[in-house]
Amino acid sequence: MRTRVAVTVVMVWALTTGSLSLVSQGPAFAAKATPVNVTLQEFKIRPKPRSVKAGATKFVVKNVGAVDHEMVVVRSDGQPLPLAADGSVDEDAIPASATVGEVEDVAPGKSKKFTMKGLEPGTYALFCNVVDQSGSTTLAHYAQGMHTNFTVRDASRAAAKRTINGRVTYPGNALDGHKIIIAINRQGDAGPPAYSATLTKTGAYTISNIADGTYTVLAFVDLGDDMGAPQANEPVGTYDPDANGVADLVVLEGGVGVKSIDVSLEDR
Repeated sequence: MRTRVAVTVVMVWALTTGSLSLVSQGPAFAAKATPVNVTLQEFKIRPKPRSVKAGATKFVVKNVGAVDHEMVVVRSDGQPLPLAADGSVDEDAIPASATVGEVEDVAPGKSKKFTMKGLEPGTYALFCNVVDQSGSTTLAHYAQGMHTNFTVRDASRAAAKRTINGRVTYPGNALDGHKIIIAINRQGDAGPPAYSATLTKTGAYTISNIADGTYTVLAFVDLGDDMGAPQANEPVGTYDPDANGVADLVVLEGGVGVKSIDVSLEDR
């Protein structure tokens, strides 16, 4: 953890759509150590792919931001990390057995790499623990959202087809030839959807080849026909089976798909 100058960045949400049967993003590698390319930027960490089989893993970390960053890897199994008073992760409170490795002082435009042998199946946290100080102002990169989960799968388990399927309903009249976009987002990610699909009418959908993880499911009528993020005038809905106004989480694990992830669209 280091002290530097604070910085501000604007993130843009962009939607990438595909067919009703999509493949997981990220290339498949056959090397002895599976490469994972990670980009660091104010204030995001983006690994590609986000899930690998257990075994040797080579992290190639590139800083595409404007200030120095770092990447710390710990096994979290999806549990919250201990925090210090300034909003950074209290690394001293993390058991040594859960600490995997890190790269520090990655300057803008530079890359660093490290290889971990024998990564075991589980959920890992990737985060930047840099703390900036400007006068009396303290800015912890972790508190700004610079963290994400990374999944290591059981290499002995045969690859299985993971699907999310359900139905989209809409009682209104706004469809009129416009497409319905279904967006599946990883929990905590504010960037582009991890997976997406389009429908030309209400009804059943299936999205295939989804990596294990925790997701939210959103659908909307693309009135602007621009394949962009949902606008204020577009009918929208989330997977919310208890109808409490909060999107429920969809968990995929062990290569098992989920069914009946239904979304009801409403005019706004």
